[in-house]
Amino acid sequence: MKKFIALLMAAMMLLGCASALAEDAATTLIGTTGLPFNVEVPEVEGTTVSYEEYEGTVYVTFGQYDENGIVNGPTYFLTMSASDETLLDGANLSDATDEQIEELFQAIATEDGDYTYKVRDLDDGIRILYIVDNTLFDAAQVVTIKDGVFVNVQTWNVDFSPITDEMVENCIKLMDALKFVEKEAPATTDAPAA
Repeated sequence: MKKFIALLMAAMMLLGCASALAEDAATTLIGTTGLPFNVEVPEVEGTTVSYEEYEGTVYVTFGQYDENGIVNGPTYFLTMSASDETLLDGANLSDATDEQIEELFQAIATEDGDYTYKVRDLDDGIRILYIVDNTLFDAAQVVTIKDGVFVNVQTWNVDFSPITDEMVENCIKLMDALKFVEKEAPATTDAPAA
């Protein structure tokens, strides 16, 4: 899990950044093949929403670019992955015990880091764990587990300057704005029995 997050952060450095979430933002529905649900994400004012799915992981970037296509400002990334490393196979973080939450935090935090975390229940019943990394560069991430899927929103500044409380709150708002959409059952094409 730690290697996955480290690789993800390195890959995401090449992608976009976000501005604050608008309260009544339009949404984009992202259809997934490797997850048990689709997800509706907000369109963040001043950003471009882009996404891809690779080997069962969905990556969503809220990118804000200058006229030359260069990232400017804080970055926000959403990843969703049905992982064997989630501690709650098929369940939600809201079902977790305090011990399971601590175990999840330990799986995310690196050994040499200076991490803190808090747990918060959102209005729609989703429980989140938000983690702040105060080591080499400041970063924050908000995680939950939905139907056994690890859902992670991360942020950091492109210039590695310290993150602000507002950036952490924007991660939480972004997580709160996600809508997990149940997939429709596929239509059957079987001919009726004669």
